[in-house]
Amino acid sequence: MHGQERYLVGARLHYTEYRRPPEGWDHDHCAFCNLKLSEEAGADGARAGWQTEDGYEWICDTCFTDFRERLGFVMMDDGAPMRGVELHDARVLEVTAGSEPVVVRLEAFVHDDSASASGTGCWQRIDLAFYGAAIERRGSGEAGILDGSLQVDDRVFENMLPIPLHETGAVVATMAGVDYELTVRAHGVWLRIAGAPGNGER
Repeated sequence: MHGQERYLVGARLHYTEYRRPPEGWDHDHCAFCNLKLSEEAGADGARAGWQTEDGYEWICDTCFTDFRERLGFVMMDDGAPMRGVELHDARVLEVTAGSEPVVVRLEAFVHDDSASASGTGCWQRIDLAFYGAAIERRGSGEAGILDGSLQVDDRVFENMLPIPLHETGAVVATMAGVDYELTVRAHGVWLRIAGAPGNGER
């Protein structure tokens, strides 16, 4: 392993056929052994594998078997509740601008069921990757979020972002706290899980 445990410990995975993402590339690679996954894989690749719940990382069958117990992978089924990232009380850890995509890294509470009021879940590092983005920011450094929303075309997510979230369209994200305000306008957004469950737990 080369650091994958930072974001794949306890990863929630489902087995699925590969489908190319809308950003334009036509294949991905296993996070561990680099095996190619694509819609038309040849002898040196695969057409299906284990995908993380955010849709970003892929793991081949062999590496899934090799690392399943050591990293505590969780297999998801079709009836699993949709988790959600709460923007309220999250912290902006870093904004990486000047390259594609613009990435807003958060420490946020991830609810086990975004439709439930139970409040069970954990703190995790989350990356919001914005494509074709322009940012406006007031304040700097780490900042607590008191209110946040993300709009894609005519759909608005108020303070709770679903997992998975991988959308293209007219994107406007706002996050505001005391002496801090961040607005991102983009043509696409991908929510990526960037830390293991419990990472940054308060």
